[in-house]
Amino acid sequence: MKKSIYILPFVLGASCFIGSSIMGSTITSDGFLVEPFFFLIPIGYVFLLIGALMLGFKGLSNIYKK
Repeated sequence: MKKSIYILPFVLGASCFIGSSIMGSTITSDGFLVEPFFFLIPIGYVFLLIGALMLGFKGLSNIYKK
């Protein structure tokens, strides 16, 4: 259970990027780029950052416990 907590942010981040790329984007006749699920890109980066911080803190706590 504890190990899945550390993997979860990476899985969520990857799923945000995959979802954003699957939904795609379109260009209107005016030349505007329309990305309906653009918000998934920054959320994906936030999840990856959270996962990296969690692994970093876990690694540091393991080093200092020994």
